[in-house]
Amino acid sequence: MDEIKHFKQNLRAIEEIKYLEGAPLIYRTNCSVGMVMDHKNKAMGDTFLMTPIAWRVFSDDLYQKGHRKWIEFFFINEKGNLTNIAIHGISAEEFLKETLSEIYYEGKQMSELVFQMYFEKKKGTDGDQEWSYFICRFSIVDELDEETINHITDLTKDFRLYRSDSITQEATEHQADNYHFLSSENAIPQAASSDVAKADSSEPITEEKPKAAKPKKKRAAKKN
Repeated sequence: MDEIKHFKQNLRAIEEIKYLEGAPLIYRTNCSVGMVMDHKNKAMGDTFLMTPIAWRVFSDDLYQKGHRKWIEFFFINEKGNLTNIAIHGISAEEFLKETLSEIYYEGKQMSELVFQMYFEKKKGTDGDQEWSYFICRFSIVDELDEETINHITDLTKDFRLYRSDSITQEATEHQADNYHFLSSENAIPQAASSDVAKADSSEPITEEKPKAAKPKKKRAAKKN
């Protein structure tokens, strides 16, 4: 509880938010080891608190991972920097099915809530090979008071929130809140190329089940 209290106090104390338009700091999830990594690729731990001030759900082929569903969260880190973290695959599907539906039916907004991200380990076998990986989970651990919500809203009201290297012409947009490119007057620019997104090296490390080593004897490949 002390960690949550400190998180909320820190949000209230922020006087200025740093944001270079289209280029927030990038955090990522390393689902191979169950860790959140900061923008310098340093491990921050296996749990993480955030209050998203904007979010986006979309499907696209990013970072050479194939076409899949993604969720981007935009939040303010402890130093007052606008930051982005993205999840995909099973983690994204579970968030939509469990957490987002809970928020919707309770009439809440993500920007009013404190989320804790944590990791759940999955294990299994494929023949005589063992595999393990982590998926991201989210729990709602607290709510912000009205004063803090208004404070953060005032500091970010003029921001055009997006991450330029995750924008492509091929993306299918599903849901979003406070995300800039979501109306005809804010159409995704033609200059945003899918080649840029696919070349980026800061994507979340995959959470897919590791493939077992194939024996020398030929056999039909198994589908994930």
